[in-house]
Amino acid sequence: MAVVFIGIDPDTDRDHCPTVWADAGTQEILLQGWEPDAETRAR
Repeated sequence: MAVVFIGIDPDTDRDHCPTVWADAGTQEILLQGWEPDAETRAR
């Protein structure tokens, strides 16, 4: 799977980022980042 970089959260420090990638062949997106804590998931 070859993925293409789409973007990054502009408020990130660039080392601990949520980023978005896309696979045009499968038309899927990949989200890379930290897993949210329980409080964030509960919102």
